[in-house]
Amino acid sequence: MNQAPLTPSERRRLAAIEATLRQDRTLDYRLRTLSGVSASAVLARSLLCLGLLVSLVLLVAATITASGALTMAFVIVWPITLGLATRMFRSWYRRQR
Repeated sequence: MNQAPLTPSERRRLAAIEATLRQDRTLDYRLRTLSGVSASAVLARSLLCLGLLVSLVLLVAATITASGALTMAFVIVWPITLGLATRMFRSWYRRQR
């Protein structure tokens, strides 16, 4: 597509608009990191979902069968899942500030 170059007044207006948009820190950060969701964030979310699913399955199985081994497995998995959830929440909260 052929476009005519901007006139000096159009360039000044565009520069003023860009300067105004750069003052918005959240927008500026999002535009600078536009590459999308990082692989580590996807991995962390996947691990959290997996941990929650495994914890739920272990809790239900331990409750139904009254098995000590399943209860111990739940006791091991649940705090790890809570720790991961807490870490993700703190990271999200810091980005919001």
